[in-house]
Amino acid sequence: IREEHALIYGGSMSGYAEEVPYGSYNLITQMPCGPENVDQILEIFHTEMDNLIKNGPTKADLEKVQKARLESFRKGLEENSRWLAYIVNENAWGSNAKNMMNLEQRINKGKAKQIQKILKDVWVDADKITAILLPEE
Repeated sequence: IREEHALIYGGSMSGYAEEVPYGSYNLITQMPCGPENVDQILEIFHTEMDNLIKNGPTKADLEKVQKARLESFRKGLEENSRWLAYIVNENAWGSNAKNMMNLEQRINKGKAKQIQKILKDVWVDADKITAILLPEE
């Protein structure tokens, strides 16, 4: 949306799934923009999501995301907070901290069809909240 339409200042999309304390997932998209662009951005966003669900991500987009995820993971290995999170999750929830040792392989093994299936499973019938923050008048 930023690169092709120049309607947002920057943007991000992130998501996660958790098993404990109960199974849940979350997908968050942030697209800061001027109030005059909100409706157009939401329309484009929903069209893009529908396209991802129908066709999956392109190879180039998948590689871009994998590269960014790998960079974040490698940087995190240099920070105590990442290690602490793995240790705490192992002790508090019984997670296996050793899973982080093969995260690079798991990221690289990600396939477009897997992402397409996940989006179908979590987006189509999901509870959604759209929050729009507008400046004071």
